[in-house]
Amino acid sequence: MFVPEGTDFRTLTASLEHNGEQVVFTQNAAEVPANSTTAYPENGQQLDLAYPKGFYVAVKRGDETVTYSIVVDLAKPISFTQELVTLDLATGVNHHLKAGEIINRGNRPLTITQIVHSDPSPANSPLRTFALIPSGGLLPGAKADVMTSFDASFLPAGTYEITARMRPNFILENEVQTLLQPSNFTLKVKLQ
Repeated sequence: MFVPEGTDFRTLTASLEHNGEQVVFTQNAAEVPANSTTAYPENGQQLDLAYPKGFYVAVKRGDETVTYSIVVDLAKPISFTQELVTLDLATGVNHHLKAGEIINRGNRPLTITQIVHSDPSPANSPLRTFALIPSGGLLPGAKADVMTSFDASFLPAGTYEITARMRPNFILENEVQTLLQPSNFTLKVKLQ
């Protein structure tokens, strides 16, 4: 479930529409939702869904039980401290340096699954970027470095530019990836 930016994940009330006879829930990831004895009220209940808390529901009808892991977050969880960064660098040098910072504005740990570089200027711009995401994912509210690495040994002085379209994914929630929106980071380098 996607919510607007600025939503307080600690005070959410979900109303569930279902065709079951009984709905039970737990917020404990180690508990099997179908084994929970906590009924979810028809008019909803205020819950704290801020990471690392979860929301696990079992809908029961006769002998049939269907369970759900409900994820509440932003559709576009990543942003940058600056969306356009300009660096003044020297020609004739192999550069490997920090170009900016990425921020997880969402409610789940995330990673970057794809970076597509586009709009090179000039057409053969060698600029590329990558994000240094921790192995366990970038936690909500945390920042990570956006790096660039390119060899300017044979590049003439001038301005080079590239846009990096970074696609996020939640750790352990791969089925959500196609629903998340990417964010753009533009890097401009002035070689002198």
